[in-house]
Amino acid sequence: MYFLGGDRGQVINAGGPQSLDEVLLREGSILQPRSPAPLGMRGLTMMRLLAAINGLLNVGGGKAPAAHSAYVVAMLRGSYTDDTGESQRFLLVDGLGVGYGGRDHADGIDAVYFVAQENYPVEFLETSYPVRLKSYGIAEDSGGPGRHRGGTGIVREYEILADDANLSIRIDSVRNPPWGVHGGMNGGSGYAVVNPGTPQERKLVPLSDGNRLLKGDILRIVTGGGGGFGHPYDRAAEDVLEDVLGGFVSRESAERDYGVVIAHGKVDAEATQRRRANRPAAKTFHRMEYVDVVS
Repeated sequence: MYFLGGDRGQVINAGGPQSLDEVLLREGSILQPRSPAPLGMRGLTMMRLLAAINGLLNVGGGKAPAAHSAYVVAMLRGSYTDDTGESQRFLLVDGLGVGYGGRDHADGIDAVYFVAQENYPVEFLETSYPVRLKSYGIAEDSGGPGRHRGGTGIVREYEILADDANLSIRIDSVRNPPWGVHGGMNGGSGYAVVNPGTPQERKLVPLSDGNRLLKGDILRIVTGGGGGFGHPYDRAAEDVLEDVLGGFVSRESAERDYGVVIAHGKVDAEATQRRRANRPAAKTFHRMEYVDVVS
């Protein structure tokens, strides 16, 4: 990680990692459990490990990216009535993108699904499964504020057309959102809710199975973002304005977190200068608050 992150000219598959001679793991740890310990959620373990390594590099004086969210997997299974009146079974596994951490030279990557970079089009889902996508877009304010903003997560809203379905959902970094670094603030957390804004609204446990859904239910999944890199007050005001106009950052967050006042679609330069004169103090990491050590 240090080798690849420290030299931007390196290509990941160019053989650099082959220079590693040995990897030592502690037996009985989450990375090398003792049999017959159950194994699962390898994706979450891998994503947490990568963030931990990046954190160590930053403590050691490096400039690794801020922490990232772990991609979300939703598995919907059940039955529906086809055009002939016959009952059919289905299994929908949807991988949802999240935000990656801000970098020392650029913002974090928005709405990305790790290695495969998958982004199933709305039409693919609607023609293949008994669901209708009501909305699909960027989750505003999910990217951690910073000189380089954390990448944003997404909002994906499904209308259930199946007669009966069960949902398995996997959302990580909810209680402990991805940390920001070098003055950057933490990214947002994800969540899943059924029938939002109605008397039947219910929030789902982020890591859960057996969530029953019926025809006509609305399932909204919001994924988390990455942490910010560098103090938010050091971000160019025009970049903050662009994020606000693009739906990545709210006006409230622009003023509260970035110290940028926006009025009538433009930066209020005088008000922004006054607000940024009171620069909040920062420490190495941020997770709900500024700290020097993340545990």
